[in-house]
Parts: sequence; structure tokens; C-alpha cells
Amino acid sequence: MRVDDLIRAAAVRFAQAGIDTPLLDAQLLMARVLGCSRLDVIAHPERSLTDSEQAEYSALVDKRASRYPLAYILGRKEFYGIEIEIRPGVLVPRPETEILVEECLKRLKAGAEDGRRLIIADIGVGSGAIAVAIAINLPYAEVYATETSPTALEVARLNVEKHKLSRRVRLFEGDLCKPLWHMGTVFDAIISNPPYIPTGEIEKLQPEVKLYEPREALDGGADGLDVFRKLIPDARELLKERAFLAVEVGMGQAEAVTEIAQSAGYRRCEVVPDLAGIERIIIAYR
Repeated sequence: MRVDDLIRAAAVRFAQAGIDTPLLDAQLLMARVLGCSRLDVIAHPERSLTDSEQAEYSALVDKRASRYPLAYILGRKEFYGIEIEIRPGVLVPRPETEILVEECLKRLKAGAEDGRRLIIADIGVGSGAIAVAIAINLPYAEVYATETSPTALEVARLNVEKHKLSRRVRLFEGDLCKPLWHMGTVFDAIISNPPYIPTGEIEKLQPEVKLYEPREALDGGADGLDVFRKLIPDARELLKERAFLAVEVGMGQAEAVTEIAQSAGYRRCEVVPDLAGIERIIIAYR
């Protein structure tokens, strides 16, 4: 069968399954099977697939129609203009987290115009998306990244090596800030996208998330704030004077997280909305 016929049928099936981007997903899966770009797929709709290619495409379509995450099928996800390797068991990077990176880069670049070395921590590194994006965009920075999940650490290591950052991104296994406590290092910034979904809300999430993504990377406890209560005061002790902690928060959590930061002794906080106007990022200054 022709490329365009198969894509059309897959897109209809995806739409019926409730997938938000049915045509895009069908095209990306075709590009995966043919070993080409999505643009090549679009440019050559008349191409015919071999029997083996058609069988492979059919299997991938079945998998995606079950709401299995596209990033897990493709094995990658673009984040902040960078290709990040993704595997099952690791949180798929979100567009909202690109805002976290952007806000941190704005402040770090402005504060280091003299080219001095910056030391940054990424708490809960996951796939390594934040750490890699920061290191690529700040060539004079070192990033110390922590993670409890061995699976996530392995994927983060793949991404650090893929982007040739092994000399500047260091990975540590352990809970939140704990691996950094005894290093005698203080940081110019600490960044984190911690679990912040209230436990009772997880079952309301998209099937791709609630069925397949790691619960430990999502579940923030009864009110979604459990990790913030531990992370925020601990991070303050590791920051240089006037350095900052930047965290991503869930809808409606900005006020509560700001109060946690103020109670922990941070001198001021900034709140940054996402593209939908939701208060998404908290920047707390020591």
C-alpha cells in the first residue's frame, strides 16, 4: 500500500482512540519505519511499502492506538531544540518544562556575563533533558544532577554522552539534594521539575501518562506538595547568597509553593506563567 493511504487510515484510527495529534503521530511512525524524516514522508506520499515495512507500521499503529506514549515508541523526544533519548520508565519531557529552562537561562546568562564558571544542580534529573539543555546553552557551566531511579539515571547518562557533556554534567544516585550535602559545593542555581500531581488526580490524567509513565515521577502526595516541602528548605542550604531555586509547579499550586519558600527563609519569589497563563514556574532567591 501507499504511504498516504496507510497514514490516512492510521490517523482515523488514532482520532477514534482520542489521540490529540492523530495525523502527526501517523506521519512520525511512518518516518520511523522508513528511516527518514517526517518531511520526506510528506513529500513522497506515493511511495509503496514492502510487506515487511507495512507489517512493522501496522504493529506500531496498534501500539500507539492503545495510547502507548509516542515518545516511548520512537525512543526520542525533542526538548528545547535538542533530541533527547527516551525509554519506558522515564518521564516524557513536557513543553511546560522548556519554560523552566528558558527562565533559568535568562537569569544565569545575565548573572555571568563575565564568563565565570557556574555550578548548577538539577534535582530529579529524569531523562536528563533539563541538565543537557542547560549545559548546551551555558558552555561555562557545570551541572550536578541527582536521581533516585536507576532506569532514569541510565537514560540520563545516554543523553549526556550523546551530547558529549560527560565532562560538565555529573550524575548522582540518591534522593533529592541528599547526594550533594557532603560535597562542600554551593550552587548558582538549583533547578527541579519534581512530582507535583495530587495522588487523587492521577487517574484523571491522559492514558499515556497514568498507564505508562512512572508514577514516582508524577505523584506528589495528597495535595501534590510533598516533595516541595522537603526540597525547598534543603536546596536553600546549598545555594550561594542571592542564588536561586527554580521549580515547576502544577495548576493552582503557585501560592502554596511560594509560602513554603518564604517560610524556609528565601528572601523573595517570582512567579512565571506558562503559555496558557497558568502560574507554572517559581523562582525563589536565597
